[in-house]
Amino acid sequence: MKKERTTRPITMETVTICLCAFLCACQDFTDNTGFAVQGEDFKFGNDVIRLGFNEQEYESDVYASAPWRVKTNVDWLNMIMANGPGNGRYKMKAWANPSLVQREGTVTGWITAEHTWTQTVIQEGVGMKLNQSTFMVSISEQTLRIPFTTAVNYTCALPQNCDWLELKSQPSATPGEIKDLELEITVKKLTGGEERQAEITLNGANGISLPVQIVQSTKIVEKTDIDYLKDFYRNANGANWIKKWNLEAPLKTDAVNWPGVTVVNGRVTEIVFVTPNHIVGDITPLCHLSELVTLKFKHQKIAGIPEEIGMLKKLNTLWIIECAGKGAVPKSLADCKLLTALNLSNHPTATPAGFANSFTGNFGDLLKNEALRSIKIYLNAFTGTIPTLPLDDEGRPTIWKDLRELYIYNNPLSGGIPVGYGYLFDKGATGNISNCGLSGKIPEDLKRSAFYQRHRASLFLKGNSLYE
Repeated sequence: MKKERTTRPITMETVTICLCAFLCACQDFTDNTGFAVQGEDFKFGNDVIRLGFNEQEYESDVYASAPWRVKTNVDWLNMIMANGPGNGRYKMKAWANPSLVQREGTVTGWITAEHTWTQTVIQEGVGMKLNQSTFMVSISEQTLRIPFTTAVNYTCALPQNCDWLELKSQPSATPGEIKDLELEITVKKLTGGEERQAEITLNGANGISLPVQIVQSTKIVEKTDIDYLKDFYRNANGANWIKKWNLEAPLKTDAVNWPGVTVVNGRVTEIVFVTPNHIVGDITPLCHLSELVTLKFKHQKIAGIPEEIGMLKKLNTLWIIECAGKGAVPKSLADCKLLTALNLSNHPTATPAGFANSFTGNFGDLLKNEALRSIKIYLNAFTGTIPTLPLDDEGRPTIWKDLRELYIYNNPLSGGIPVGYGYLFDKGATGNISNCGLSGKIPEDLKRSAFYQRHRASLFLKGNSLYE
């Protein structure tokens, strides 16, 4: 007898099992259920995508044997179309890159948990930035300095038929290396007329163009030292100072009307406030005092050291001690060629609450200030290595050769102590380089110095990994 075939009804349980199997094929690989597609295959059209620095949308080919998805590990890429059923494309949007150098991200594609495929996305950096794009100048002949930062080669284009601007200096760039540079433009005297303007252009090798507007006008009055002092006073909490300036008084050395200010031949040469005076603010206006020799602050609240500090060509002494100063020490400090004393320190135990400095920077950059005799930057956040001093044939330093104080302790430095510092300590220099994370062998010239022998444990070896 023929046996009857029994047909089972389709139940909700059967439907649920089939649906789950289908969904597993499209799952995010973070949900590891072990489902696999037979003959699974996936490939990006390109292993590397290169994008310009501007905001843009981009589509990339995907070759896949089953439904796929993609995602990225960076926030500057936004996936617009991130999945597909098979061969196709995904679409993403890249935000403009504001940094000078390129950045890199990864796009990851997958079908299931067993395998992932990656693609590298490299976006070019903007390459060049202006610190200021418009310059208002007076009618007198002058040298205009235009600071900018670049990581690409560039050219400077002056407008045609412009006979009152002349390119005086154009420093070279190093591709791939971020450099702070400064164009020097000669602006000729304005005779006749009330105003003229012109636009010069910085053209980067990567295609970026940065316009700089120069306006010369009879309405622009050249500032004098007293004008810059007034600017500083008004923007640095002057109304609440303990010892106030009388902005209506003649500018001269006058402890009553101009406390803390020394004036020689009508020009400000010193500004000194080393007792609390409630000074709070930015010292940029003081960087225009071209005859300034000494600038000392202690127990004030100074925002930091501005890029304009390099304009103080005669600056000999710079103190910003326990002033809540922070940020990087600008590379323009190297332009202060006469600087002999730098003090950005904090007291180890007695810095008032809220007044501790937290300056940063590469300690080695200070080597460009070749005349330094006193360096006190302890208890800050300087990085880098103790710079190697150039030596003459007899092993004596040719830079910092008159160094008398080197107090750099409690900064996160690296590396060891180069040869040459032993000569300085042997000639009367003092210092402290403890707790800097230094490593390596103590050089012989330092071991021979009497100062090292007296203080080796506390000022040299403590908090370092140095050995003899």
